[in-house]
Amino acid sequence: WLVGSGCDDLCVICIHEGFVMANEKVFSDPIYGQFGIDATCCLFVDTPEFQRLRDIKQLGGTAFVYQSANHTRFEHSLGVCHLASRWLDILQAAQPDLNITDQERLCVQLAGLCHDLGHGPFSHMFDAHFIKDSLPLGEKWNHENASNDMIDHIVKTHNLAPALQERGLSVPEDIDFIKTLIAGQPRIPGRKEFLYDIVANKRNNIDCDKFDYFQRDTLHLGLKMPFSADRLMHCSRVVTVPYPTSNGNESSGGTNQQSQQVIAFQEKEAYSVYELFQTRYALHKKAYQHRVGQVVDLMHCEALKLADPYLTIPSGDGIGTVRLSESIRDMSAYRFVTDAVFSLIAVHPDPRLAPAKAILDDVKARRLYAFVGETLVQPHHNIGENVSPVAGNKRNASQMTMAQWKPGLPGLDDIKSAVLTLCNDSLATASRSNNEENLTVTCDDIFLETATINYGCKAKNPVDRVHFYSRKAGLDAPFQMHPSQIGICLPSTFEEKWIRLFCRHPENVDMCSRLRKAWEKWCMSCVGKVSVSTPVKFSDGRPPPIPRTAVRKKLKM
Repeated sequence: WLVGSGCDDLCVICIHEGFVMANEKVFSDPIYGQFGIDATCCLFVDTPEFQRLRDIKQLGGTAFVYQSANHTRFEHSLGVCHLASRWLDILQAAQPDLNITDQERLCVQLAGLCHDLGHGPFSHMFDAHFIKDSLPLGEKWNHENASNDMIDHIVKTHNLAPALQERGLSVPEDIDFIKTLIAGQPRIPGRKEFLYDIVANKRNNIDCDKFDYFQRDTLHLGLKMPFSADRLMHCSRVVTVPYPTSNGNESSGGTNQQSQQVIAFQEKEAYSVYELFQTRYALHKKAYQHRVGQVVDLMHCEALKLADPYLTIPSGDGIGTVRLSESIRDMSAYRFVTDAVFSLIAVHPDPRLAPAKAILDDVKARRLYAFVGETLVQPHHNIGENVSPVAGNKRNASQMTMAQWKPGLPGLDDIKSAVLTLCNDSLATASRSNNEENLTVTCDDIFLETATINYGCKAKNPVDRVHFYSRKAGLDAPFQMHPSQIGICLPSTFEEKWIRLFCRHPENVDMCSRLRKAWEKWCMSCVGKVSVSTPVKFSDGRPPPIPRTAVRKKLKM
């Protein structure tokens, strides 16, 4: 056996089924052990654009909650590439009539390898917060867009087209196919449709991306994963199913065909499929949407916003420069945008970056924005009618379901206004009683955030979009399963939403205390229930201003 750490110029004994593959390089991984990556894929790996992923944390601010969660997008991308190749091997071995070609295999491997090339600093913080807030109103951007732009940039800058053509790929046709595999849509007519289920499955979210990050994140978070991704892959096969109707859950992908090929799973693994989605929910609940990690991400985002007008990066033409928020349009500049940008801000001599530096210093010193309280909103219910009088206006802007609640929409603004009104009334009363100067809390002192946690298909049951097969019914007779056929203790709700209130001044004990009381009073006036509330914690050992609430109650709408 030939093994090594990292990427070695060695012929690898491929771990797929023990065959020698002359065109592979070996990588060592804490999850999969030794595995081989096609040498053509390594043409992408050995570029500065791909190597930048070593400097981007997979979980962003979550590393400030779970100290071992410092793994990067680099190893995750290699893992997805490996799993995509392995899944194709399993499918081809079980169904030789699939006729998966070497070119198709290479396209899927490259899609798995390059699917996260577009991530920026702290991964999802960059596109979900910083870029989203920096773009003009109505313009949308996500890291998949940048991944596809980066692929084009790598192929052009490093002149990879001849090497790809030598391996049998058509340029640019197969490059476009790789990019649609990353985006998951639109599906190109004439391409094998089940290949779109491997890397970015938009039908039901069961794909190699999830298989890898579930395993990798649980490993580094110190959590346990209840299902086996390897077993699911071995208990899968390609089946032909009809396209759903216009009212169905699945999309036809824009083709005129009456049937489609999808990856189905053996009937006995139905509960394992539920466990997969439960793992996603648990990771979001315990780690990804952790309130401390959320605050760390938001503070880093604010630092980037403050630094953006003054921190520039050399543009691709070698002459001008671009701002951080503009780098997504210039891949030559974007390849330098990694987590290292925070260190650059910290040591930059420009005095105009002092406010951004101060925020980053606060994060390092654990002087985080204070968590005031959070409310779990029940699905399919409206916010109570009594909010408007508290807010001081006649419009009942809170009369909407949480499915409509997103940061920046009027509903959250009205809650913010209501809490501020209650808090400032309390401060004014205290000032009059003590003959002191009247202090006020402003919108800049607090912020509201929502946290949405679901099984992957918003409020719908993702298993409704999964097809199964059984040896008894026939391998080529796929079917779908109702939850009652799997178990009676399965969840009936698949999405929850939280509203969280934070204060930017954790050192101001009186402000935080009054904000907490105002928050609880707003909840009482809204529905007659006290929301979940946690006292402020201080790093200098001061006791919290009020005792911890012992009973956690849900906010019923």
